[in-house]
Amino acid sequence: MSRKIIKEIFDTFINGLEKNKFDCFDINFADNVEFETTIFGNFSNIETAKEIFKWKGPDLDYSRYRLFNNSVFTNDKTGIQSVYVVALVGYEKDNYFHYLQFGGRYLVYYEKSGLDWKIAKLKYGLDMIDGNTSFVSDWWKLMDFTIYNGYKNYPINSNIEAPWRNYDYSDEWSEKEKIMDVYNRYAWGIDYNDFEITKSVLSENVFSDIQENSIYGRESLIQMFKQKRNKENLMSHVGYVDKITIDENKAIMTVFRHEPHRIGTNTITKDNKDTMFYTVNYTFYLKKIENNWITDKIVYDIGVFGINTDVKP
Repeated sequence: MSRKIIKEIFDTFINGLEKNKFDCFDINFADNVEFETTIFGNFSNIETAKEIFKWKGPDLDYSRYRLFNNSVFTNDKTGIQSVYVVALVGYEKDNYFHYLQFGGRYLVYYEKSGLDWKIAKLKYGLDMIDGNTSFVSDWWKLMDFTIYNGYKNYPINSNIEAPWRNYDYSDEWSEKEKIMDVYNRYAWGIDYNDFEITKSVLSENVFSDIQENSIYGRESLIQMFKQKRNKENLMSHVGYVDKITIDENKAIMTVFRHEPHRIGTNTITKDNKDTMFYTVNYTFYLKKIENNWITDKIVYDIGVFGINTDVKP
């Protein structure tokens, strides 16, 4: 029940950003809440946060925020949530859709006070942006693509803060949720150059079937990930879990990688703005060993495709 409540609290916060309304801050944030963000810097106080998060760009007639890679852990008194949010905002003028889309990771700390959960600290790192950056360039600190992770002072330290280092799965987690979390751990480890997290969901003899580049074995696959990660200052493996099939101690999971800023010859228009564009179709083949789900095989089908779907992880 605690995890469900925490998800609802964060959903309310994101709905506030989407609608530019912040009444929820008074209810869902602790009085001494702290914020550490790449785009606004560090600050505290609920009233200050309301003013800082308020949209200061052009008038919008479209605003949509979607959640991905959503992992929530709790114990009796504290909780943590890692979630990636992709937003598309814009307005139509002269039959043209002017837009900005952006994405980043939230790492949110919760504390339980009496019967209520409150956000005690919120961290945010922007790592994806596309479209008309003039919407926000006057009041956001944008990424420097020459710097690792885009910012000199990136707020999230995976070696200390990765949720899987500090929390275990509680009884609230269903088997389906644990399987979905395999992708979240896989992605987090690559994006944060913390490959112990990725290794934890791969079997020793995992087979990775990548087009024209099949790889056998966990160490070889991790080495490939490291080489790719070291070539890019920013990575975001945003995933939409499309389907999970469980057969006793085996499972198959289909995940679409969402990269709306890398969609080839496609462009965002007023007619397709609700379309989710994906660049990879992953199929994970998993097995359960000692109550843990790990991956034996990953098939990568690479290519841009778009579907209309809502995201409510």
